[in-house]
Formats: sequence, structure tokens, C-alpha cells
Amino acid sequence: MQTGVGKILVVVAIILGGGQAQAQNLLEKINQGLERANRVLAGGGPSAAVSSGNAMGASPSEAQLQRIASAMNVSGKPVEVEVMYQEAKGLIGEILLTTSCIFSSPGRMLAKHKAPQGVLDIWSVAMNMQYHNRSQCVDVQRVDAWKVEARNAFSFRVQFVSEQSGESQEAFFTLSKQPDGVWMIQRGSMH
Repeated sequence: MQTGVGKILVVVAIILGGGQAQAQNLLEKINQGLERANRVLAGGGPSAAVSSGNAMGASPSEAQLQRIASAMNVSGKPVEVEVMYQEAKGLIGEILLTTSCIFSSPGRMLAKHKAPQGVLDIWSVAMNMQYHNRSQCVDVQRVDAWKVEARNAFSFRVQFVSEQSGESQEAFFTLSKQPDGVWMIQRGSMH
């Protein structure tokens, strides 16, 4: 029987389309970012405890991870986007996890993925939902509106919804492939 962590790794592997090692790497990156941010916000040092379900963020449930995987892998992307999507889906998965579960400055957490001269106008989805229970991540309801922007860039829309309150929020992202082959966020904005 798989442990909870094992199940989460399997779902993250589905999101990334890769193996369990790639999924473990993504989860470790997210956890490291959460730990650093929590220490800074708490005013603690490296040994400060990480608390979950606070204003900083929450951990996604297995069902939420599965919804992210399903939303990302819906068919119907234009053929030109599908090729770029396959290269950038690790970044897209990280964007979706960060924006749905980080409640304090998800834009700061994603800044390391911002392209030079990129614009990242992202704030907390959950904090803009008046009735959402902040001990839980917001659900990713759909990822759509895939569009080729250039030979090395594409855009998409993300719809978030609170399972508890029914409130919703949208975010729009444009990703671009850099000269070194790395995909980065060219533009991210909330509506």
C-alpha cells in the first residue's frame, strides 16, 4: 500500500509526464521555497519550524493534485502549442502548484522563473477570495485558452475555484523559451 507521500509523487509524476525522481525533485523545490519563506516571515533562523495552513500557504490534497494533472493534460491544445507545452510542462506544474497553494506573494516564489524584461503581476489567489478556507489550497478548475504567441512563446489561462465558497479567480501566463533552451515566464497576470 502506498503512503500519502507516495501517492502525491505519483500524481506529480503524472503532471510532469516524467518519473518519480522528477516528481520528488519538484516537491523538494516547492518545500524548500516554503521553508525559506516561512522562516523569513516568522523571523526565525534556519531551524524555524514550517507551519502549514497559515497565511503563507497550504499543502495540496491528492484530489487537488489530480485535478491539476487533469487540467494540464486536457486535449485540444493546438499542435504548435503541444510541442512547446511538452517542453515547458514542468514549469507549468510549478506555476499551478505555487499559485494555488502559496497565499503570501506567489509572485516572489515564481520570480526565479521570470524572463529578463518579463512582467510578473501575480498575487495570492486565495487571499482575494473573501470566504475561502485558508488552510486549504485553491482548486485549479481548468487550464485553457492555449495560444501560440511566437515560435518560442505561448500563452494560457488558468481558472481557480474555491471548493468551499465557490469563488473564482483567473490568471494568464505567457511562457517564452530563452536562448539557452530554458522556459521562463514572460508575463503573468491576475484578473
